[in-house]
Amino acid sequence: MANDPLIQIIEEHLADDSQPEQSAEDLLYNAVAEYIFQLMNQGNIPHFLLDSLEVDLREEALIIYRKKTYGSASLQEFRSRKAKRKNSNSGNIRSGRA
Repeated sequence: MANDPLIQIIEEHLADDSQPEQSAEDLLYNAVAEYIFQLMNQGNIPHFLLDSLEVDLREEALIIYRKKTYGSASLQEFRSRKAKRKNSNSGNIRSGRA
C-alpha cells in the first residue's frame, strides 16, 4: 500500500500550494484524472469500464484525502498548518533544537 501510485499522487497534490484557492473536490478530480491517465498509458482500459473505474477511484481518493488531512476543516487549513509546521521545524533545526 505504501507504493500505491494514487496515494503518491494525492500527496503530491496536497503538497502543491501553487493554487491556494483550490477546493478539495478539484484536488481529488485532478488526482484521479492523473491516475487514470497513468493507467491508460500502462495498458488498455475498456471504455465501458471507465465510468465505474472513475467512481471507484474517486471513492478511494476521498478516503485517502480524509486520512491525510484528518483534523483540518478544509484543504486551505491543512496547507496552512503544514506550512506553519514546516516553518517552525526549520527554525528548530537552525537553532539546534531538532
